[in-house]
Amino acid sequence: MLNLSNNTLRGTLPSSLSSLNLSWNALTGTIPPQISALNKLSILDLSHNELEGDLMALAGLENLVSLNISHNNFTGYLPDNKLFQQLSETEMAGNQGLCSKGRDSCFLRKATSMSMSNNSKLKRSHRLKLVIALLITLTIAMAVFGAIAVFRARKLMRDDCESEMGGDSWPWHFTPFQKLNFSVEQVLKCLVEANVIGKGYSGIVYRAELENGEVIAVKKLWPTTMAAEKDSQNDRLDIRGVRDSFSTEVKTLGSIRHKNIVRFLGCCWNRNTRLLIYNYMPNGSLGSLLHERSGGCLEWEEEDREEKWVF
Repeated sequence: MLNLSNNTLRGTLPSSLSSLNLSWNALTGTIPPQISALNKLSILDLSHNELEGDLMALAGLENLVSLNISHNNFTGYLPDNKLFQQLSETEMAGNQGLCSKGRDSCFLRKATSMSMSNNSKLKRSHRLKLVIALLITLTIAMAVFGAIAVFRARKLMRDDCESEMGGDSWPWHFTPFQKLNFSVEQVLKCLVEANVIGKGYSGIVYRAELENGEVIAVKKLWPTTMAAEKDSQNDRLDIRGVRDSFSTEVKTLGSIRHKNIVRFLGCCWNRNTRLLIYNYMPNGSLGSLLHERSGGCLEWEEEDREEKWVF
């Protein structure tokens, strides 16, 4: 056993001794890693020096049973073994940077565990912030798209209204097939919900009583998108048929003259709205008598006497 206490030794620690008492000197620097080779070292007193650094070099001294490191400048954590767990406060006193967070967090394994726990909490916090940011972004995007959709819907409704009323941006084209005593403007005034007398696959029919007392029937064809939607509800989608229904009816009805077919008076249209004008027949349609439960009865003799029409 070598006892060098109460001297004024200077320089770094030797690395080839087996037992040491170097207290009350002026030793500086860090504990050399070679000290771990002193596997028979059982007592080590380094108190009252100016040593610094951490104590990891002492972790390999398995036979060390007594250790005093008080009143130095050691910093960091303690090795997590039995000896350091049994060290008293007196044997570690005077080291300001050693276990500054309290004894429960002094040991390296616990410090690592706490660091991992803090890192895990930090990651969870970052993930939570990321999720919140994504939700806010998604909410803003949905609000923007919703506002755009509402704006487009209102614009479409406004265009439909302007289309029906005509004007400079939606001029009406009128093609009469008979000599008529009314204008498109008079017809448009009658296209209200109270004058609806029927709805079908291709459009909606109005009873229009004009200013001159004449009564006509006006069929307003569904817009292309609405007609396509109605077809899809019936598992039938014929876009070409929807687009050509107006020209088809105009060509067909404009060339047919028959006593049992309602008289076709003309047609008018603009960019978005298409109207077919017929002579109004107060007896209703053959379809309503055949398919609606209105209680009406049609005799063959009556059918021969009266003119019936279907559109």
